[in-house]
Amino acid sequence: MRERPLIILWLDNLGAFHRFMGELGNIADTFAGGTTVKNLISVVPTVTETAELTIKTGCGLEEMPVVGEVTFDRETRAMLHLKETARFDDLVEPDLARRLFTSFGLRTCQIGWKLGGLGAPNVLSIESEEAIHLEWEASYEIIPFRITSFINALREHEADIYLLNISGDSIVHNEAEVGQRRFMQRLDEEFPRLMAAIRAHTLDPTIIMFSDHGPKPIEGHVKPEDFLEDIGGLVFYGQNRNAAVVSNGRGPLLVYVKNARDEGRWRRTTYRELRNYRGKDILGAIAAKEDVAFVASNLEEGGISILSRDGQAVLSERGGGFLYEAVAGADPLGLGEVEGEVVSAREMLAKTYDKEFPYPIQLLKLLQSPRCGDVFVALKRKYAFFWDMLWVKTTHGGPSRHEVTVSLLATGPEDEEAGIVYGRELEYGSLADLYNSLCRILYRGKSPHRGVGGDLLFGGER
Repeated sequence: MRERPLIILWLDNLGAFHRFMGELGNIADTFAGGTTVKNLISVVPTVTETAELTIKTGCGLEEMPVVGEVTFDRETRAMLHLKETARFDDLVEPDLARRLFTSFGLRTCQIGWKLGGLGAPNVLSIESEEAIHLEWEASYEIIPFRITSFINALREHEADIYLLNISGDSIVHNEAEVGQRRFMQRLDEEFPRLMAAIRAHTLDPTIIMFSDHGPKPIEGHVKPEDFLEDIGGLVFYGQNRNAAVVSNGRGPLLVYVKNARDEGRWRRTTYRELRNYRGKDILGAIAAKEDVAFVASNLEEGGISILSRDGQAVLSERGGGFLYEAVAGADPLGLGEVEGEVVSAREMLAKTYDKEFPYPIQLLKLLQSPRCGDVFVALKRKYAFFWDMLWVKTTHGGPSRHEVTVSLLATGPEDEEAGIVYGRELEYGSLADLYNSLCRILYRGKSPHRGVGGDLLFGGER
């Protein structure tokens, strides 16, 4: 009998599933009396890789070694593809690896998570070709299959932490909101079997269930290089190549532009250089394109520019907080409640979580990460980049409310002395703050480890 294990259920691409809770009696019963976060803002890019590393290490986006499944590496001028040419584990620097909560000497058994070997020998990673096939085929049988794998792991492996990923990614890509609802209903049907096994093999477990990102409906698809082919100054192919582009989640674009002053190596290219790149206004041209919501890039003096067809804003760190200013035309993000005012990160979250592009501080931090592109391109709803799978109905990866808003449920034994108390319904929160909650649970309030954010589950009122 495992005493007080931490059990995390990760639902890939299920977004803000809280709105279906009225139809999910078994799940509702399990988490009755627990804590709910209805509008949890995930990290950008809204993809599994960034979410998993944030949750496991408590790192900031500026520390991200990758920007998703595919990342362009300026040093080698090659694509790092986590399924083909690179291993996620190998790209995580030792300092970041030491902060993994699965590396604290606790025994971990994980099923279907991306970071496999980090934390060994105390981490057992279980994956299955059949599960990968079921997920790729968008089969609802992935749900009972993963639950059976988890039950077998409970029986066979002693652990302090059990991590289970049940992916609805392909289902929701193909079926949109219908797929979200059906997935959650099927999960609810399987939940009694899951909970019976947990009760049989554990004593006083903590159970946390959340999604990593949500889907954004789109109308059609195009290849990234084709979408940008009319942008003067960018060359994506051949000996004169000076640009590269990736689209993780197939929603936004990250464009890497070789600095005009460089001969061989590629350095970062910033706002002024992009506005006058060998006589071409690359940022202005992209921002003016149909279906582009905005483009973001680093400013030479610090902070970022957010440029749309109709206006421009600047977001920067100022006086211990953050200042968002509309500097020309219309406010590209529509954040009037914080415009022109220095606010803390928590105030920014509180005032923007329900806006079309919530919590823009994440863009500021992301653009500082070592392998991020020079230009972040956020689209509206017409296009996405599944040019090789034209039937896909939704996308993710971007900073829109559809993509970043997820839900979380948590329940477990309380410890008032450690500050572990459940029973709250939180209107909003940040996924980046979950790490500190997990450390509090694992160390009963006496963790020597702390992430960059606050404490999602046991912190201040929201």
